[in-house]
Amino acid sequence: MRPLKRFKVTRSKEKLSYRIGLPLIEQIIEHLDLRKAIDQKFPKPGSNRGIKASDYITTLSYMFMDGAVHLEDVNHLHNDEAFQQMLSEMKLPTSDAIGDWLRRHGSKETEKLLWEVVMQRLLAVTEKPGSILDIDATIIQAEKGDSEKTYKGNYGYQPLLGIIAENGMVVGSDFREGNASPQNGLVELIEQCRINYAQGIKTVRSDSAGWQKQIVDYCNENNLGFTISADQSTPVLEAVLSIPENNCSDAVASDGIKEGYQTAQTGYCFSSKKRKVRLVVKRELLKKQINLFSNYRY
Repeated sequence: MRPLKRFKVTRSKEKLSYRIGLPLIEQIIEHLDLRKAIDQKFPKPGSNRGIKASDYITTLSYMFMDGAVHLEDVNHLHNDEAFQQMLSEMKLPTSDAIGDWLRRHGSKETEKLLWEVVMQRLLAVTEKPGSILDIDATIIQAEKGDSEKTYKGNYGYQPLLGIIAENGMVVGSDFREGNASPQNGLVELIEQCRINYAQGIKTVRSDSAGWQKQIVDYCNENNLGFTISADQSTPVLEAVLSIPENNCSDAVASDGIKEGYQTAQTGYCFSSKKRKVRLVVKRELLKKQINLFSNYRY
């Protein structure tokens, strides 16, 4: 057997932090020069020793990423000397200072300014502008006293998000209670995303929450394409089952291999005869017949 190599344990003066993901965010903020852009949009502090708006906003961002649920959780950042050393160009405010700042500036106007700043910086460096908007609700579990029960049975919040499909950029949001209806506020979200995203949106995509006349009318009036999953209501299924068999064709992948389903399309009057849409149908042959009247799943 080879003799074990001797090693020497020494004490290091370097500070360690377990917040290993936040330095990457800090580099992104510096690369986009977000602090300067934010401070140009917000009022300057009353004195040279005052805390800038960019310090409050980035501190809140770091708190969210760190899993904070209370303003007092900023103390976890204050107690991390290695993390503070990385933030040599900013000041960490106290929880009381953050609360005071939010009461003064926590408004829709502030949110609008932030969207404007972030979108300008991100669009300047993105390689894929994109034009397809995906809208959907997401659930955030929380134990706060004002959290409401969601449709999944847990408690929390259910914000709406608008995301550009090609580049994953979030271009709009609406923070909502956990028991909010997924169908509410979608048109307002689309409008917000179109304002925030200067590159322009050409197509809106949504799950069945978007299957409503308000969205269809809005998209038609604003010359937007749309792809919405339809609820399998009785009128929809009647339209599906009325498609002639010879109108159904096997789906083929880009490499020429047949997929395990068929597709077809038909016209469908949504809500009224004035709202005629193209209904695209996908059907799969059931391995076991679970429906007495059909061998397919739509």
